[in-house]
Amino acid sequence: MCKETDRIHDMVNRLLDLGRVDEAVKEAEHVSDYDLLSMGDIFVRHGHEAIAERMIRERSRRSDDTRLLEWLKKHYFARNDLVATLELALDLFRKQPPVLAYYQEIRGLAQQLGRWENIRPTLLAHLQQSQNIHLLIQIALDEGEIDKAIELVKSRQKSESASSSGFGYGYTYGVGAIAIEVAKTAEEVRPRAAIEIYQKYSERLIAQRGRSSYQEACQYLLRVRDIYHELGENETWTNYVTKLRDSNRMLRALKEEMTAAKLI
Repeated sequence: MCKETDRIHDMVNRLLDLGRVDEAVKEAEHVSDYDLLSMGDIFVRHGHEAIAERMIRERSRRSDDTRLLEWLKKHYFARNDLVATLELALDLFRKQPPVLAYYQEIRGLAQQLGRWENIRPTLLAHLQQSQNIHLLIQIALDEGEIDKAIELVKSRQKSESASSSGFGYGYTYGVGAIAIEVAKTAEEVRPRAAIEIYQKYSERLIAQRGRSSYQEACQYLLRVRDIYHELGENETWTNYVTKLRDSNRMLRALKEEMTAAKLI
């Protein structure tokens, strides 16, 4: 009846209840990648974890579905097999868009195994090669390397400035938010670097045109003004904001927003 109504999960569960493991395996091997994950859980509940791992590992070798590797990683970690967990975490890092949480997971595992010093350069080289500057900046902040984070942001700002496409889409929606995070972190320890990042970001927002861009730019220019004030360089600020206003004197909306923000 299960077969006729396509209730394969129920059938596999019943076969395992009856001790007919080989038949259950045969049925499970024909399901989709997604269904195999829940099939694996059924085998585990019946005490056949080794069979579940074998089926899912074999499927992962011919499938691009990274959820299969995630399933294996979870089960290896549950039984404290850190070596196998780390290998799968590294494999996943290369096969799916990496994020900071994946990097942190690998770092934690590798540190427990005493392998972090060897693995870290490999991960960073992979991100550098794939030009994942956003994550490289996040990692630098996470590991307290503020100078490295500043260097990466300035490098990206410089490349975007030199690009024929200008500021445009790439910077604003690429490393824009993380650049501001770096500037905020740098305000106390590297105030001049923070000023430079805020200024370039604000100027590029202004170049985009539009009142909302001007309003956002003014918020960062207020930070520039406050940092200059803390440095005792009010004249430098006055010269900068005056030059910025004069170079954009045709932008009436910008002048209105700068006045409303009390920048001029």
